Amino acid sequence: ESIVQVDGEPKCCFFSFNQKFQANRILRAQLWVYLRPAAEATTVFLQISRLMPVTDGNRHIRIRSLKIDVNAGVGSWQSIDVKQVLSVWLRQPETNWGIEINAFDSSGNDLAVTSAEPGEDGLV
Repeated sequence: ESIVQVDGEPKCCFFSFNQKFQANRILRAQLWVYLRPAAEATTVFLQISRLMPVTDGNRHIRIRSLKIDVNAGVGSWQSIDVKQVLSVWLRQPETNWGIEINAFDSSGNDLAVTSAEPGEDGLV
């Protein structure tokens, strides 16, 4: 059995698609990521990677990477085009092992919200 995570890492997001959706042609696919407010104005590197089983050696295939300048104390939404990876997943569902989303600031803090952290309410 192939595994993607070891000791809960990497944190990943998994998307499944129903049969009706799979039969349609994809015109556009955007992934929206919310960035937590940074303590100070900084540059954030937002990276989206496809995950592969650990047995394949390198388990990350970078999909997109964005460099974003953010202001202190302000959260923001960022949009990333994922049409190509979605099209591949629909043609070859066995390649859908999930994605990893990271948005590291200059201090190494991950500002991407993929699930609510302790003490957070999540996105409402």
